[in-house]
Amino acid sequence: MTGPTEPNRAGRAEGAAPEGPHVPPYATVFARSHAFGVLAAVALPSTKDRVPEAVLARLDAREVEAARSLTGFDQVRWVGGRLAAHAAARHFGVRRWALLVGRQHEPVAPEGFAASISHKRTFAVALVSDTDARSVGVDLEDDVVAASRIAEAVLRPEERAALEELEEEDRARARLETFALKEAAFKALAVPLGRVLTFEDARVDFSSGRAELAMTVAGLACQPRVECRVERELGGVIAAVRAEIR
Repeated sequence: MTGPTEPNRAGRAEGAAPEGPHVPPYATVFARSHAFGVLAAVALPSTKDRVPEAVLARLDAREVEAARSLTGFDQVRWVGGRLAAHAAARHFGVRRWALLVGRQHEPVAPEGFAASISHKRTFAVALVSDTDARSVGVDLEDDVVAASRIAEAVLRPEERAALEELEEEDRARARLETFALKEAAFKALAVPLGRVLTFEDARVDFSSGRAELAMTVAGLACQPRVECRVERELGGVIAAVRAEIR
């Protein structure tokens, strides 16, 4: 059985900050074309100090108002995600942009766009698509050990059996990719479907040599059509899902 996704080798956008420990906080690490739109990443600070006013000034006034209601790392990560979304939107020629908050705390993009964000300790990422006919989800994961600990909750029986055929290192990475893909799928589908999804509602298969995702949501006459991509980036994996309700 073939192992999980090979490392991504796509070039970074011209003018993007170099990836690594010297990227200043709130700087764009990359913003580049993606199969599902534009993917962007922003570096986050290591402290939970309030976001500087100069950084907040880069956001829409409605986003600033929401950011001011947050504190600590919640504010830092929220702002980082919005900045990443702004960086992605600029690749579509959009200069006035606001990623607002929906009833279920999901990011709500302007009409004609779809967006999703994710963040970890040092980076925030955003995926923006220039169509709202299909939803998107993105998830950044960087902790292989944590993914191994939660494998029992994440993996379906057939997924667990398939991963046992992999070498130990590939198995750990495949667990991380499986978790990230399911999280991205939930972000893309939970609001359009109007229901809470579980790890049993999605199945990830590596038998073709790359991750393939299928939805298995109980009670649906027709399962959502999903496409997925996984990249090794930012010291972990970035999983992206594009979904269409049929």
